[in-house]
Amino acid sequence: MCASNKKFSRGEVYEAIQATVACVDDGSETWLFKVEHPEDGLYFNMKSKLSLAKYEINIIELGGELVKLSSLIQRAFTNNII
Repeated sequence: MCASNKKFSRGEVYEAIQATVACVDDGSETWLFKVEHPEDGLYFNMKSKLSLAKYEINIIELGGELVKLSSLIQRAFTNNII
C-alpha cells in the first residue's frame, strides 16, 4: 500500500494492518509482521521496536494526505484493533 501511490480509506488501511501486524505486550512489546516472499512463501518477522517511520499512506478521508504507517499501526494497537 505504501509503494502504490494510491489513496486508501481508513477502513482499508486498518483491514490491511489487522491482516499483517500483531503485537504481543507482556511488559515489553514484540511486533509480529506477516511477510510474503515470492520464492519462500509466507513467514513472520518479529521486532522489538516499530521502526516504519519512512513509510506513508494516502488516506482518502484526509483529502489524500500522507500519514505515517507507524502512527496508524500504533493507533490500531492503542485502540485494541490488533
